[in-house]
Amino acid sequence: MCFLAEDLHINIVPNFTLSQAQDVHLLSSELAGFTAAFTQTSPLWIALYLKKCGKCSMVPEERTGQLVNWRTYLDCQSLSRLIESERKTLNPKDIDFRATETLEGLCKAAHGDIGDWIRVLDLLLELAAVRKQKLKTYLMTQKKEEFVKGLYFNNFTAAELNTIRMFLWQSTSILSDVSYGANA
Repeated sequence: MCFLAEDLHINIVPNFTLSQAQDVHLLSSELAGFTAAFTQTSPLWIALYLKKCGKCSMVPEERTGQLVNWRTYLDCQSLSRLIESERKTLNPKDIDFRATETLEGLCKAAHGDIGDWIRVLDLLLELAAVRKQKLKTYLMTQKKEEFVKGLYFNNFTAAELNTIRMFLWQSTSILSDVSYGANA
């Protein structure tokens, strides 16, 4: 999850001070020192680490305009509407490819900073279950020839596809053995 969210940023309020002379050098950028009790933008993975160490609090509600709009995904009503629209349509909705995984980690690590985090986490898990069921339904409706030629997974995230990777690999190898056996 941290690697998927390496370029996402979130506002934090550190409870320690790290002077400007002690900049944090990262592979992709540099972070200026931290100042206690002042809001600062930080990569999400650093924010999660600092939160786990008890060194900051997160302010996800104030950070909008990023690839994941935190306000939308951390709002129970918005998540409920998204789940209902997922249930009503045959094809999966196009959501940010890392939204559910990132926000699930955020709910678990920063639950003190998110209002009604248990409900948000339940809704995120429900959304994941609805999308996984759509993925299973999609696989069950495909013909044998499409499995051998190749399948198109539109609007599914990499993490969602990873949950069925082993099944898909085994199914494809069995179907190719059956199709080669029928030609012999």
